[in-house]
Amino acid sequence: MFWYSVSIGQAEGGTAPTLVSDSTRGQVMQSGSGKGWAKTANPLQGKDLDGFTVGAWVKANAVDTWNGIWSISSGTGNTDGFYGLSTNGSLYFNDRPVNNTTYQDMKEFGGTITTGGWVYITVVMDGQKISMYKDGLLAKELTPSTSGVKPGQGTPYMLGFVSNWQYLYFGTASPHYWNSGDFYLDDLKVYDKALTGAEVLGEYLADAVTAQAFVDADLAALTLPGTAIESLTLPTAGESGYTTITWQSNNETVIANDGTVTRPNVKTTVELTATISLGEIQEEQIFTVKVPASNDSSDLKYYAQQLTLCAG
Repeated sequence: MFWYSVSIGQAEGGTAPTLVSDSTRGQVMQSGSGKGWAKTANPLQGKDLDGFTVGAWVKANAVDTWNGIWSISSGTGNTDGFYGLSTNGSLYFNDRPVNNTTYQDMKEFGGTITTGGWVYITVVMDGQKISMYKDGLLAKELTPSTSGVKPGQGTPYMLGFVSNWQYLYFGTASPHYWNSGDFYLDDLKVYDKALTGAEVLGEYLADAVTAQAFVDADLAALTLPGTAIESLTLPTAGESGYTTITWQSNNETVIANDGTVTRPNVKTTVELTATISLGEIQEEQIFTVKVPASNDSSDLKYYAQQLTLCAG
């Protein structure tokens, strides 16, 4: 397996895409206008494909069934076939636009992309179906029809064309018919295999911006009681389920790293440091917990209250 991170490449037609600075993701591609696009070599050309994957961060300013984001194509003429993604998430395949010999307008994927911020869109084609993932999770699946000339002949037929086409276009789902969409694009990657759901999620979580957001959110949600009489349950995973948490006590004889509390002879304050991590991103938070001195009479009263609460 490989992934191929592409640059903007050669600009053609209309107002070409440009590189701009984004407050969230740094330098990104801003789409052009009209029939404006850029292209580079198709990294899948010449490969014997059983499947492939295209993943990219997309921020749509507007969504449209026919305005494109990217496509793999043999060119811009009306005889040049293409496979591409539009700004609302629809997918299109056409082996020969001049006479629509075999095509599939896969509008079933429409609505996956919406306006409102960055999303990670991954499109996977294998020998049976096409799957679309949004932010690492499966959004929609389609098994293209193999009956008749239209609307298509299944993904094995499509894979043969994708591996022969020469270019990867940015800014249009078809350099033949449609205009560029209004969007931003970042970190487009092409893989010469159909990624599994777990691999797609892994790619999403490996993104530094994503990982930082999950770490920050899970750290903000993490709490501990200010006083501990009984052993603490220290979570080892964040609220999102994606981050991991490790603990370090500065006084393990009173509160161990696993949360076990051993009551001291005198009231003691312990610092517990939580390290929350996702990939290469990690943050720390120190929690201060007071452990009262062991006292038989007050402890009996405490445990009696607990029993009463349980009975009620």
